[in-house]
Amino acid sequence: MRYLLGELTDAERTRIELLFFSDEGYYEHLLAVEDELRYDFAQGRLAPARRERFARRFLRAGQDRGDIGFPAALLSRLAARKADAVRSTDEATFRDSEEQGAEGNWARLRARLRAIVAANPMLGGTRFRLAFAATAIILVAVFAAVIQRTIAYHRQLNQMRQELASDRALSGQIEAGNERVEALTEEVDRERSRRIELENEVARQNERIEHMGQKTARAGPILSFVLEPGLTRDSGSIKRLPVPSNTESLRLQMRLSRPGEYRSYKATVRTAEGKFVWSQGRIGRAGSRSGQELALTLPASLAPPGDYEVELTGSRPGAQAEPVETYYFTIVKK
Repeated sequence: MRYLLGELTDAERTRIELLFFSDEGYYEHLLAVEDELRYDFAQGRLAPARRERFARRFLRAGQDRGDIGFPAALLSRLAARKADAVRSTDEATFRDSEEQGAEGNWARLRARLRAIVAANPMLGGTRFRLAFAATAIILVAVFAAVIQRTIAYHRQLNQMRQELASDRALSGQIEAGNERVEALTEEVDRERSRRIELENEVARQNERIEHMGQKTARAGPILSFVLEPGLTRDSGSIKRLPVPSNTESLRLQMRLSRPGEYRSYKATVRTAEGKFVWSQGRIGRAGSRSGQELALTLPASLAPPGDYEVELTGSRPGAQAEPVETYYFTIVKK
């Protein structure tokens, strides 16, 4: 009410007028207060000083002053003026709603200004118009600066998102490369371990070969004996093999009664009590005047003096091994 009667300072009026642009409800409240003020004036409820201010601000036209004594007519006129102001505001708002961008905002701002000027004739002065124009220019400039800053922020945000995506992709590549390096390192370690094992095995084989060479150099002679098939232990004709103590090995040449009947042979040496001594498969063949022979090499250290027998078995393709011959011999010290 103090604003409508001109009782406020310039600073207070400016603050209230700025609220018109930011708060729609505040402007509606101002119109309601103006209606109440007109009604109180028509009913004679205003103080003399406020009646004078009201008449000076709202009743400059002759017809308005002539209608002061008729409250109902005055109220009707005030209602009509309010309806016109609201209608003009609604029409301006409807027209502005179809516009876009900065022109639509400026049109709505001008419509609101017209409504305020219609409610307060004092605001139609040149000074107020200049002040309002300057304020509007500042608001438009601020609004444009805010839009520009917002666009810049959006661009920076998009750029940061792209950089973040690139960093993530690069991190993924680096991680994959690290995993590959770790896998290659493990493979190199395994190859190094295998190489060391092979080197150690070669060294052991060399030592074994050297040891065998030394042992062979110190070894005694190899004795050869021919064993005939068909002899039995009970016949008393068992072959006696005199073996010196320094003998390295015995070469037993076993004659075959049916040569060529089997593809491969295997010989197993046992004591007379049936204790296993030595076994050799894929026995080599050697021709002789009396028939084909098979050669078996028996380490002399495994055959101390005593009675022995050699069981010979033969194999055909796709069939199990079959007994072929049995040979008996006795080793004696020489």
